[in-house]
Amino acid sequence: MNKIITIVILCFCLFSISSCQTKKNEYRTDLEPIINRFSVFTDIQKSYWKTSVDKEDNRLIPTSDYWMAGFFAFNSEQFESFKAEYEWEFPQMDFGGFGESVDPSVIDSASEKKWGYNQEFNDLVMPKKFSGSIFLDINNGIIFFKINTQ
Repeated sequence: MNKIITIVILCFCLFSISSCQTKKNEYRTDLEPIINRFSVFTDIQKSYWKTSVDKEDNRLIPTSDYWMAGFFAFNSEQFESFKAEYEWEFPQMDFGGFGESVDPSVIDSASEKKWGYNQEFNDLVMPKKFSGSIFLDINNGIIFFKINTQ
């Protein structure tokens, strides 16, 4: 009986681990994790993002690097305020660098995307305990973020 219980537990653990590994880089659209991390933004309307934990030897270790990358759209009045308040730089964009790359085409937009960066804005909206970069599409009011815990 103990052997059967042990086998069932092992099968469950293996299934759970393999499920997590296959889903870790799929796009997610749920808003709650984005709203919780980016509390500066009001009325986040939609999101497309990925997350993962980089591990050594498939074991979660205390120094594992947790990353998130993706996009979200938010309140148009707040967008206009941020757009006017900061002086934006327009760097060459790299949508990779955090595990598998993210694809900017997942966000519908009326105009061509123009990604702006401002360090003060980045510091204001960066979630606590994270580092990385946050960009604002100044034509469409979309945020692109790539952040991690390292």
